[in-house]
Parts: sequence; structure tokens; C-alpha cells
Amino acid sequence: MAARPASSRWSWLWLGLVVLGAGCSRRESSSQGPFPSARASAGSAAASASSEPKRRKPEPPVVQARPALTPKLPPQLLACGSGRDFYRITDRALEVFEVSKTIPPANVRGSAAAVQVAAVQLERPLNILTIPKKGVLVIGKQNVLRYDPGSQQDQVSAPIPTRDSLFAWSDPARAGSFWVRVSGEKSLHAYTPGATPDTTPSDREQALPDFDARLFTLLADGVPFYSTPAGLVRRGDARPALALPTSAEAATLLFPDVSPQRYWTADAQGNLALWERKPGNSPLFSARVPGAVVDVSVEGGRVAVLSILAVGPSYRPTVTIFAEGQQQGQLRPSWTPAASGQPKLDLCLIPGRPWVVVGGMQWMQLLDWETPRLLSEW
Repeated sequence: MAARPASSRWSWLWLGLVVLGAGCSRRESSSQGPFPSARASAGSAAASASSEPKRRKPEPPVVQARPALTPKLPPQLLACGSGRDFYRITDRALEVFEVSKTIPPANVRGSAAAVQVAAVQLERPLNILTIPKKGVLVIGKQNVLRYDPGSQQDQVSAPIPTRDSLFAWSDPARAGSFWVRVSGEKSLHAYTPGATPDTTPSDREQALPDFDARLFTLLADGVPFYSTPAGLVRRGDARPALALPTSAEAATLLFPDVSPQRYWTADAQGNLALWERKPGNSPLFSARVPGAVVDVSVEGGRVAVLSILAVGPSYRPTVTIFAEGQQQGQLRPSWTPAASGQPKLDLCLIPGRPWVVVGGMQWMQLLDWETPRLLSEW
């Protein structure tokens, strides 16, 4: 009988070990089953996502600049007065600036050189032109504004009936009047703004006999000088047309010299030539600038030429200064991305200083070609 309790104890011990082993086997089986837990799935997905490269947004294609062209009519976006004042029109305003009374030292720039002194809100200004010693005239789609820095009151008149593309200049024979040439037309129009915003400006038309609508400028005496099938003609001149020099037959721009007896030609390759108003094929002076010539400013004995060159994905302007038959300086203002198209730029010379203003509605810079240096920018 004593041996039975011992056998019973061993039986119970063996039974416990079997139960314990079965439990461990079930725990191991449940933790390593064929279906991973939700947390394991999320972790695996995160690890997989982090290992894959992120997709980048496609970059816009690089736009290559097309060859620069001479505009049919030069932009009139800037104007320099007869004193220290200069002006710019934007798409919404006339901005008025003033240069310093003295030339600042070579290491000084910014407001020490020029500051903005006023702004007049306007709707869609198109052209700005100087009135000798009387400020500027702004031609807009909604009205015509005369701004005189010495007056407290601006004169606003009714708009003129014209399209967007035009070239205008002050009438030297009638104070307050101005002439307009519209792109594609073969005649000129003279307007005298009314005394009130409701008064329609008077209109006088002047024909340009035989004008082929290709080349046009004003000589230093203010008389129109233009191209015809027979050659170049000074309006009102009884002499026969002046044959265009052979080397200037590809000219895309005609502009005046400081003397009414001379004129300049320029083409899309940047070739410049100064000619006398008499028969001949030999220029008085010739030069080449980078790109197509787009605008010119003449002041005193100086001529500033603005050209634009297409370089890869950008348009790069250059200002070249000529005086006394020699190049006096060359400046390279800000460039413009080609994606925006060829920029509309203008320039003008500050009287009595080696300074030129260049730019358009988006940006403007005041540059010194003797130092050379950037004085101010807006």
C-alpha cells in the first residue's frame, strides 16, 4: 500500500508537465501565426513607404529666348525732365523721382542718389512724354494727364481716340499740344487737350506723303524724317528723297543725332551707323552693340542706345553711350527670364550727369556709366 501514493504523486507531476507544455505550445503558435497583427502591418507599410523615393512635382520646361526684335514703335515708359526730375509709368500710376543735388561718392548709392517724391494713380497709362520745362504728359486709355512738378494741381483731360500702340511727342509750335503716330498708319495726328475732363481734345491730321510705314523718327529740329519706296524724306522738304545707304538697307530703326543734318540707323544685329543727310554710302561713324537695338535717347551731345540680346533662357539688355564720335561707356542692367517674353524697356538721360535711367513697368535702375555703378533701383 505504501507504493501507491508514490505512484500517484508521479502521475500528478507528469500530468502537470503535459498541461504546461501544451500551454506553451499554444502561446508560441498564436504569436507566430500566418496573419500578422495590425500593428505589425502598419509598421511594415511605413518601412516600405519610407524606403521608396518620393515623387517630385515635374519642373516647368525651360523656355529659351527667341531672337530679340526691334519694336515697331519704341516704348515710352520713362521720361527725364530738364532738371533733376525723372518719371515712370506703371500699369496703375505715374511715379515721380528726383536725383540728388550733387553726385554722391563712389561708394554711396540708394536714396543718396535719387528718391521717389510723388505718385499719381492712373488707369491704364500708355505713353509718357516730356513737355519742355513743364513736366510731363501721360496718355492713358481713360484720360490725358499733364503733370507739372512746380504746380499743385494736375490737369486732366478727356482721352484721345487711339489704339494702344502709339508714339507721341510735344508739339514745338503749340504749347500744351502733342503729336501722335499710330502703328500702321501713314499720317500723324495733333491733339490739344481740353480745359476740362469732359472736353474732347481737338484733332488735326497731317499726311506723310509716300510713307511706307517702315522707318520713322524726328530730327533734332523736331521735323519728321521717314522712309518711302524712293528713300528717306524730311517732311516738307522740296528736295528729292535721299537714297538709303547700301549698308543700311536692313535697318530696323531710324533715330536722330544731336545735329538736324545727321541721323542714325540700326538693325536687328546691333549694327549702328551715323550718316549725314546727303548722298553717300560712307558713314561718319559705325559701331556694334549686343543684340537688337530697341530704343535710343539723345540729350545734349550724348546718345544712349538700348539693345537686347537673347541668351539661353533670358533676355539681357545693354546700354551703350556715345559722344563725340566715340563710345563713352557700356552698362548691363537687370536681365529678364524668357518665359515672360521680350521685355518692353525704355531709357532716358539725366541732363548734365553721366547717368542713365533704364527699365519698364516691372523694374527701373539708375546707372552711372563713368564709375560705372548701380546708383538706385526700384
